[in-house]
Amino acid sequence: MNKFLSGFGVALVIAASLSVATPLMAQQAYVGVAIMTPGEANLNYAPGKTVANADHLVAKKIYGGAEFDNPFALELGFLDWGYQFNVPTAGNHLARIQEVDVKVNMLYLAGKASMPVSENFKLFTKVGIARLHTDFNGTATANNLRGLVGFGVDYSITKKIGLVVEFHRAGSINGVPQQKLEAGLKFTF
Repeated sequence: MNKFLSGFGVALVIAASLSVATPLMAQQAYVGVAIMTPGEANLNYAPGKTVANADHLVAKKIYGGAEFDNPFALELGFLDWGYQFNVPTAGNHLARIQEVDVKVNMLYLAGKASMPVSENFKLFTKVGIARLHTDFNGTATANNLRGLVGFGVDYSITKKIGLVVEFHRAGSINGVPQQKLEAGLKFTF
């Protein structure tokens, strides 16, 4: 949770900076929050043996961006999610369970292109780079740079508030695709 709060704080400071610094360069600045599908994964713990993710907590995202010229924008975001695997271990005559916790944080920077479909609906795509930080049971960590691709729909409720539904993918970690379906709110300044 501390990593999420520190990442949340960094993303909030960056989003606030974008909202203050970009009015001269950009047409609009925005920030948003979203919830995402939980970690969808299987862990291979022995040849031909896998266990599914047992932790289905909701993943979270905070992001901010600036639209420089319709339809182009630059976006920065922070995501937090995890997995929990209950792995059988060999014991004397009783099988025991070992809990394997995998926590993932992602910081990304992406270019975004939008296409208005109607007055309130926009379709968008994004391409960028993501830094994935993975913590395995608090004993080992890994940092990876991956390409990020995504697409979605932005629906304007008012001129300042919108609903966003998005799918994105940022490569894979140990054969597990890092992809999410998300829904959230976007606030435009």
